[in-house]
Amino acid sequence: MLIPRHLWAWTICFICVAACNSSQQNEFGTTHTASADQDHPVDIAPIVLNIQLPPQPCKAGFCIVLPVTELGSGRAGFDAIWGSPEGEIWGAGFDASVVHWNKKEWRQWPYMGSFTGLWGFGARDVWAVGDNIVRWNGTQWETRKAGLKLPRGLLWNIWGTDPNNIWAAGEFGTIARWNGTSWSEEKLDEGDISKISGASAKNMWTLGGTPSVLSRWDGTRWSSVPLPNTEVFYHALWVSGDHDVWLGAKNLIAHWNGTGWTDHAVDGWVESIYGRGDRLVATGARENGAFLVEWKGTTWTDIPIPDLGQQKGLSYAKAIYVDHQGKVWLSLTNGALLTR
Repeated sequence: MLIPRHLWAWTICFICVAACNSSQQNEFGTTHTASADQDHPVDIAPIVLNIQLPPQPCKAGFCIVLPVTELGSGRAGFDAIWGSPEGEIWGAGFDASVVHWNKKEWRQWPYMGSFTGLWGFGARDVWAVGDNIVRWNGTQWETRKAGLKLPRGLLWNIWGTDPNNIWAAGEFGTIARWNGTSWSEEKLDEGDISKISGASAKNMWTLGGTPSVLSRWDGTRWSSVPLPNTEVFYHALWVSGDHDVWLGAKNLIAHWNGTGWTDHAVDGWVESIYGRGDRLVATGARENGAFLVEWKGTTWTDIPIPDLGQQKGLSYAKAIYVDHQGKVWLSLTNGALLTR
């Protein structure tokens, strides 16, 4: 039986939060209370990765970008991928260090936290959330926790419309909103929130809970949205437009067109959905490894992933991203990063 990787992380963090009081030691070795975090630069330098690709890194339209052994954790892949319009790429994971492609070389930072969400607005404005919140300003990372009273390890995903309107979501129904200066918090009654996505400042959605709960922000307030099937555990969420919402689950992807839901059958557990322009893709886990499907207007079409020598070990897909040039980036659990 395949167990979604996000449940592993929830279990770990729940144990950590329950075991700790409000006075904790952060990753920089400083003891602080949960409400006393101050923003500061992260004074660590990256290392340049020495990438050793196989003799034939490309096959059937797919290419290996990072092989299994190049990530800091050795075996784990990215939970999130994001790219700037300028063509730079960032990757981060709960069990992987932050990695950055600057169009010349891959750089990796020492441990700054366990991150599961990435979002940004350019090569000089990139955010990562998880058990820490950091922002890349083009020169260095800096913490951005002003206004938060949360215990550590709560935020799992991030999305925003502009640098002054950023939303992060996480455990216990937590929603945090960045206004350009500080964060504010509120709670939704849907348990842990694993996904957040939107089309505009007045059309944002969250997915979380067990059983699943779907909520929508209309620019003024949050409201619950009926799910297409209350017996299904939905994990993936992507919002393509005001009347274009997608949910992923085991063996299906559901689509909301503004008036109702339509189920589309797929083979496998859908872990992640991402779209840009006319391109919409999804990925996840099958019994024999990772899969990739693409929306063709009426059906989801399977795109076979060739054997590039990187599908060894536990190589299910964790994250997917479509960059500004339309290229698909696919992260595997064994650390390999593929493009198509």
